[in-house]
Amino acid sequence: MARWSDAMKLSDYKEYETYLQVPGVYEIGYIQRETFYPKYIGKAPVTLYQRIRTYGRDLGRSSHNRFIRELVEVNYHRLWFHVIRVSRPGGAALREALLMNRLSIGECGLYEWNCRYEYAPLTEAGYVLR
Repeated sequence: MARWSDAMKLSDYKEYETYLQVPGVYEIGYIQRETFYPKYIGKAPVTLYQRIRTYGRDLGRSSHNRFIRELVEVNYHRLWFHVIRVSRPGGAALREALLMNRLSIGECGLYEWNCRYEYAPLTEAGYVLR
């Protein structure tokens, strides 16, 4: 069974380049009282490093995710991420979709910073969404 890695500070993503050279799934969020609270989940079909870099460079201002892009610098530096490494690229998309389906997205879900279009891999795999 795959497990989440320890949390890594998003602004320090370059320090983890070697570890992140595989496909996988990642969560971005905050740590409070030694507990990780995810706000966003994503997949990295090529390498986790390539994907995390899109959030880490330029203090998140070039991120495709508007919630991260709009964070002020002090809040950006509070962001952390952790990953599940997978052995094959297709496994990342399905694992991401399963977690989104189980934990929900948007204002009422665990992944507040995700959008509905990210469910596509689940429906493509034949899952019926609730």
